[in-house]
Amino acid sequence: MIEYPWYSHPILYRVLVLSIKILNKEPLRIGAGRGSPLSPIDLPVITIRLPEGNPPYIPGSSLKGTFRSTAEYIVRSLGINACQAGACSLMLWDERERIRYGERLNRLLREGNEKEVIELLSRYCLICKLFGSSSFSSHLNFEDAYPTGGVSTSMKTGIAINRRSGAAQRGALYQVEFVNPGHEFKSKIVAKNVPNYGLGLLAVILDYLNEGIIKLGGFKSRGFGKVKVEVKEIKGKTLKDNSYISLSEVKKLPALDEYDIDIEINPDDIDGTLKEFKKAWWTYANRQRTVRG
Repeated sequence: MIEYPWYSHPILYRVLVLSIKILNKEPLRIGAGRGSPLSPIDLPVITIRLPEGNPPYIPGSSLKGTFRSTAEYIVRSLGINACQAGACSLMLWDERERIRYGERLNRLLREGNEKEVIELLSRYCLICKLFGSSSFSSHLNFEDAYPTGGVSTSMKTGIAINRRSGAAQRGALYQVEFVNPGHEFKSKIVAKNVPNYGLGLLAVILDYLNEGIIKLGGFKSRGFGKVKVEVKEIKGKTLKDNSYISLSEVKKLPALDEYDIDIEINPDDIDGTLKEFKKAWWTYANRQRTVRG
């Protein structure tokens, strides 16, 4: 019988849902590209059509991109293997080699050759195992973040600078729209089969966002993008004795691989649970550095 590791998808060992609230402490700009030629706004914020109106929102893809790029930054800083831009494929930087690697994985999946698929996926870096790649589904899903109330926006006039001369470019005046500070958005992060150290990496990224080390959206170098992210609720189910039980019914989350550790969990103590996740992450990071050192 094949033993399925957490990074494969045939078995759901557990699923955790982190409900989060995002408060923008600085102007926030999630762009929608250039506006209509008839619009007074050159760079509008992205909006979504809802029954109650067309409010600005934060796409889940933007959240995932921020978390993924930050995860890569953290992992590489610690000397742990991480590919670039999801091109893991055994760290093959040649595009043709990556294509052949992806084709091999797709062929094995079509053939149902689970043993070789698992062996191939085991070589992926941690980031691709968690966030997915062009040929491999993610274990982390980020829902769109919608405002909890009305949202006000403002415009700022900017001018493009010629990087070579350092002078303003002629005719390069533009109007950029942004969400005013002080608005709340709510979203969810759904983590399927993510080991405790992977959840700990997410918790570290939340700290980086709250400390302003990492910002969200565009125009970060111009005073935009600082946010406060608060985990409001942790729910989910875990597989135990061939049945799924609620997180509220367990006191420990078991390790999912040899690099993971068991942690104590209490959904009513969110800060304490996040601290346990981070303990698992730093244990993993230290073990990886020991193995590679």
